[in-house]
Amino acid sequence: MNDRNSSSTGHATGRSQLAAGLAAAVLMTAMPAASAWEPAPEVSAQQILQDAQKDARDGRLAEAAEKFRWFHEHALERDRAMSGVRLSFALADWADLARRYPPAMAHLVAARDRALAMIDAGGRPGQMALGEVIRINARLKAHESTRDAFARFALRDPVLAERELLEALPALISLNEFGLASKHLRVEFVLSRMEGLHRAFQEAPLKVSDERKAQMLSHQQRYIDVKLARVVLALSKDGRDAEAEQVVARGQALLGPQARIHHMTEALRGVAPPDDDA
Repeated sequence: MNDRNSSSTGHATGRSQLAAGLAAAVLMTAMPAASAWEPAPEVSAQQILQDAQKDARDGRLAEAAEKFRWFHEHALERDRAMSGVRLSFALADWADLARRYPPAMAHLVAARDRALAMIDAGGRPGQMALGEVIRINARLKAHESTRDAFARFALRDPVLAERELLEALPALISLNEFGLASKHLRVEFVLSRMEGLHRAFQEAPLKVSDERKAQMLSHQQRYIDVKLARVVLALSKDGRDAEAEQVVARGQALLGPQARIHHMTEALRGVAPPDDDA
């Protein structure tokens, strides 16, 4: 399948998922309101997430949907350390459930729409809302929504928008919005962020086997390769070839001569990297 057909299929999938969520939302508003699920005060956010995941695996979809919704809306009230999990593993599992269970899709779309409404607050709250929109839309393949949200926030606060660009790039690349991406792309900021990430991994006291550490290193190298490849592609497509080559050189120096930088070098030739970071 060529890139254009693949992109069109992805957009169609995103639209069908959104349509399912909106249809479920309409049905839910027509039904008598049910009391929102609430966990006992002593139950940890981590346990609630684990219970939601187990409910989803065991086919208790309605129960899982309520617990995922609660976790997304309230987990940080019980444990601030759940901030990373909330928009990564938990969101991925919630989106998986949403594809099987339309009411969960309605909850997910509603969460995205609440975040969209908060973008115009600007400043750090607006940036956090934009980050949430981008991450939910990535699961929904709602690339147009991400583009519009990013552009809207960037008009208001371009400096903070730069900090969310790496996360928005898959959507912008999918829509060929290279000019918008390049406008808010500062090479030194991106490279500094990736160098900091790499340094943190190298300095982390990992108590794992050598085999597991090698796997983690390979995963991190691919993560950085893909992230920087998107930057290279956006720069190249906007005529910033010298900077694109600089990113590849710095990426190679960062990861070491033995690391594969397949996606960065391919991006120099105009080949788009994967839209996932795994």
